[in-house]
Amino acid sequence: MNHLPLYDSLKHKSYAELETIMAGGRAPDAGSLVGWEYRGWSPAPWISLLGIRKFMKGFFRREDGLVEGYNVPVRQNGFDEDWIPKGKAFGFYHVIPPVPPDIIHPNSLLIQYGISARNPFWKPERTIRDYIAVIDPAVPDVMLGKAVVALGSARIQVSYFVLEKMGPARNWPN
Repeated sequence: MNHLPLYDSLKHKSYAELETIMAGGRAPDAGSLVGWEYRGWSPAPWISLLGIRKFMKGFFRREDGLVEGYNVPVRQNGFDEDWIPKGKAFGFYHVIPPVPPDIIHPNSLLIQYGISARNPFWKPERTIRDYIAVIDPAVPDVMLGKAVVALGSARIQVSYFVLEKMGPARNWPN
């Protein structure tokens, strides 16, 4: 599978390098995400233990105009192999500008799982906050993300991830 060179180059960066890159990024236009799915990859090998190193994120616009999204589990094959969905959409989120207490990267968009009514109150993904940023304006189809877990007012970094536009969204929830 061929990836955009920028996407491919991020898979071996250290956390320190990814943090510097993330700090220099800019928030994507939320509207530009609508109707697309992105393939995701976490450079952290330990994420493989959770079975989520590879994933897909999709974005759609609700009737009220809010941009919302979802995750799709995929087969955990190699980075250079196809992203093959293996389940239905889950882990829904709202796409908003960062707001207190979630202003870790003010130059990003916040993927906020905790406010989506589509996630049952007992689901652990409600604690996740992802930040996404375009890191090269010449390549807006590649974004860097940072995942944190919200525990009360604490924000604990979990991992970084990279996103690459894959194609039209197919898994919009009903």
